Amino acid sequence: MQRNRSRESRPVPSARVDGLPRTDTLRATQVYRREDGAWMVARRPGDTVTG
Repeated sequence: MQRNRSRESRPVPSARVDGLPRTDTLRATQVYRREDGAWMVARRPGDTVTG
């Protein structure tokens, strides 16, 4: 089974705090696997970037 991985970080609007929009930067890793000649996302874990 072949696997491929990519990573990205980007700001996304996530919530409102005290009525103001709050933007967090999320880091996500996408893991792909090859099925029948096509790349499919196997999983996409993500978390917030701190510091």
